[in-house]
Amino acid sequence: MKKTILILAGVTLSGIVFEGCLKKGDNDPSISFRSRKARLSGDWKMVSGNLTKVLTWSNGVTATYEYAFDGTNVVVTYNGNTYPAWPYKETFSFDKSGTFSQQITEGASPASTHTYNGNWEFHKKDKSAGLKNKEAVSFLSVTETHSSGSTTYYTDVTNGQYWALDKLTNEEIVFKIETTGTNVQGVPETTTGTLTYTQ
Repeated sequence: MKKTILILAGVTLSGIVFEGCLKKGDNDPSISFRSRKARLSGDWKMVSGNLTKVLTWSNGVTATYEYAFDGTNVVVTYNGNTYPAWPYKETFSFDKSGTFSQQITEGASPASTHTYNGNWEFHKKDKSAGLKNKEAVSFLSVTETHSSGSTTYYTDVTNGQYWALDKLTNEEIVFKIETTGTNVQGVPETTTGTLTYTQ
């Protein structure tokens, strides 16, 4: 009897330990021996990505920006007009304690740097969005510091929304982004796309 109880206890504990290690995102590994928090924690560099941002003014006029990232440069297309590549680099650091730092460096001679610091947390299960528990990341209480010395504070960088984790492995993160909100000028905007980071 005692042996049976110990075996059952072991099975139960294994279920608790591995629940956070099972596949969540569409392209996650089927199983991992590291928790999602452990896999996310660390230093990451953006290596590729595509984003589309649509701004809509109250008079119905819209503007569409498309961004193509290759880890070193970004190519911007504005309302169908494509402009020359622009130096662009981005890094993310996630800490297990729930803090993060993001640094964006763009342009040259001189380059301009934006540093974002704040808190992150896993998004809870959301049936309406088709999200499993811990399948997305929310960024909270963010401070932006520009290389010029200016500082901006945000209560929620994603306007109460999240970046879904399409893929989370020990070496690669793929964020699937679909957010709506308003920009700093108060214009409604939607952003969709994917961003890939590696360690």
